[in-house]
Amino acid sequence: MLRILDHLSLPDVVYASHVCLAWRAAARTHPTFSSRISLGDGEELSDRAVAFFLDRMSAGRRDALDLELYLCLHGTSQSTTMCRVRSNVIPALIGAFNRLVKLSIACEESFILDILVALVSGPAPRLSYLCFGSLAGPSRLFSPSYPLPARIFAGHAPKLRDVCLDCCDFPNTVASAFAGVRNITRAFKASTGSVVMRAFHPERFFRSCPALEELRILGNGCRLREACWTACPPRTISKLRSLTVADVDDDDDTAAVVQSLSHAQMCRVDVNTNTATVGLKTLNLLTGHLQDSPHLTLSICCTMGRLHCCVTDATRRRQRTISHALDDLWTACPVNGPGGRLEALKSCFNDIAYRLSRVYMSDHEAAWDFLLAIFADAVLVNVETLTIMLVSGNFERIAINGTLSLPSLRRLELVSPTKFQQVQEEALVRVVGMMLPGPFPLREKLVLVQQNVHVCGDGRLMDGYFA
Repeated sequence: MLRILDHLSLPDVVYASHVCLAWRAAARTHPTFSSRISLGDGEELSDRAVAFFLDRMSAGRRDALDLELYLCLHGTSQSTTMCRVRSNVIPALIGAFNRLVKLSIACEESFILDILVALVSGPAPRLSYLCFGSLAGPSRLFSPSYPLPARIFAGHAPKLRDVCLDCCDFPNTVASAFAGVRNITRAFKASTGSVVMRAFHPERFFRSCPALEELRILGNGCRLREACWTACPPRTISKLRSLTVADVDDDDDTAAVVQSLSHAQMCRVDVNTNTATVGLKTLNLLTGHLQDSPHLTLSICCTMGRLHCCVTDATRRRQRTISHALDDLWTACPVNGPGGRLEALKSCFNDIAYRLSRVYMSDHEAAWDFLLAIFADAVLVNVETLTIMLVSGNFERIAINGTLSLPSLRRLELVSPTKFQQVQEEALVRVVGMMLPGPFPLREKLVLVQQNVHVCGDGRLMDGYFA
């Protein structure tokens, strides 16, 4: 029976435990049954659900455990649910500290203090990942932000590396259990009115996490410019290698975060925004980090309804990215011209145009429109290689509304990153003709490189373009 269970997924092993007494006994002894346990997930915490949870928790008292708790109050029996959580679920959580490898908790506001009290009950010697959040919506912004206890996990979680929080701040004193933490995600609940977060203390990250390397701040519309940025340690002495700033209210707030926490030697700085303001101040900070690089690579691509613009230095070790939702860039107000959203960015991109040596593009029309808009008046004098990533399936129908000035272009690459694709010769010539100013007989022919791509045709149409 155990050999059969070895080939089943976790849900199937759980289902098998309900077949009969013999199957139940076999399932309870199988490591899968008690290694990854979830409670709640939006469902009512009934007596039966809690009893089955406790049964699975007790089945593998020494096995490593990934635990997810979704503690939600449903229906009219809220007092009964609170009693079940406090008398059964939380004691089971405390009893599993020595097994925990990953712990994710999302709970109602009424449980937050109970969970915080539980988290100081003992050490978590195996724990590597902690995620603790509230189920409250935008109203969470007007609820107290609870400080994590300095004695969390009794000061001992030597393997803890990743922490994600949205309802708690780091303590004002050192939390010893976080000494080895490398990655932090601090998320704020979605804001409907640009709430000012003055009480945010980012300096506490570094106080408790001297080994911190990656920091993600998810603003969700909050205004963070008045947070305690001046108390952060000098940027150049921190070990921070990667910073992500997402959905902070506007350019001034985003720039405050980037200026306070990033520096020129950091490997990655990513800024993602859904606001209407295209961040010139932030973009100047990001490209300013790469002033010492003689050559730069520009990448523009579209994924999941967002446009990503990335600049990489000559060593490819430092990367700066700014991204926007496509709807924010192309709707609601003019893109170009006086007051246009991209007009303000042209000066910044024009300043780095002469240092660009390579350009990567996805085959989305929005990516090409963005490139043509920011370099409408620029000559990309040193770009020798243009790479087109075939990811949209729309290459042969793409419409390019303008031309690029690439006098040094010598190499065109067609790359399909996922599957082999065929491109018709007529389509390639049409796209190149729209993209680059001619006439081609007067310029040096291009080298065409095909990676996971085959251009179909007899080559006569391409003869005037490619060597």
